[in-house]
Amino acid sequence: MRTAIPNETGVAVAPTEKSARMSVGVPAGKRVLNTHISLEEHTFLKSMASKNSMTVTMFLRNLIRREMQRSGRTELDPRATNASY
Repeated sequence: MRTAIPNETGVAVAPTEKSARMSVGVPAGKRVLNTHISLEEHTFLKSMASKNSMTVTMFLRNLIRREMQRSGRTELDPRATNASY
């Protein structure tokens, strides 16, 4: 049985096949970004992450946090800073 789920605006919406599939295993407050990158970009990210003994995801999270701090956005989400890898 499908039940309505409130979205970000508080409006209840019925789940779709895709949204039900996408939300499995995604922690509350997190989003999944599906994107295409070139092989060259992936190779670069993988090598930078390996140099720092990190996964690509960890490397990207750290990069995003540094850029947010650099741009003056200091109100980081506490859930993001305590993320489990």
